[in-house]
Amino acid sequence: HDEHRHCPNLIPDDQDRSEFRQRLIGQDTVPVKVKYIGADIVRHHESLVHFWNEWYKEYVDADFPRIIVRYEDLVFRPKETTKQVCECFGGTLKKRFQYVVDTAKKGDTAHGAMNLRTGYLEAIIRYGTDKNRYSGMTKEDLIYAKDKLSRHMMDFFGYRDPPDELMQ
Repeated sequence: HDEHRHCPNLIPDDQDRSEFRQRLIGQDTVPVKVKYIGADIVRHHESLVHFWNEWYKEYVDADFPRIIVRYEDLVFRPKETTKQVCECFGGTLKKRFQYVVDTAKKGDTAHGAMNLRTGYLEAIIRYGTDKNRYSGMTKEDLIYAKDKLSRHMMDFFGYRDPPDELMQ
């Protein structure tokens, strides 16, 4: 992850095309390949948006009991969300709720440099406003996401499209 580049990379820009020339030949989007460890399965997706749509559709449409917890609910309502999850499984929340403020990503193999990892306060700042939430995305990325994200999944999770002014 490079804080000076657009992220997530949905539509390749000139820097992407230069750096990943072979991988992006003939591609209008940045493709995603997922290898499942322990299984001989590789899935190819047109973009990260397509991966997101397909990944969560499998959970939403599953015919077995499951619980889905949104990241932003843990960030903005951690105590209430944790209480609901505990009660769902027949438990109760301890009287003393402890906020974890450090990044959960530890060690040398974690994603990105230590100064780029998001702790609790950084997550609130980063995801608390549209301006910050979409800051790493280009206008082309935002337009593509709005067009290709599954309406069913967006509605299911209570997500809204990026503000129109960011796509102009």
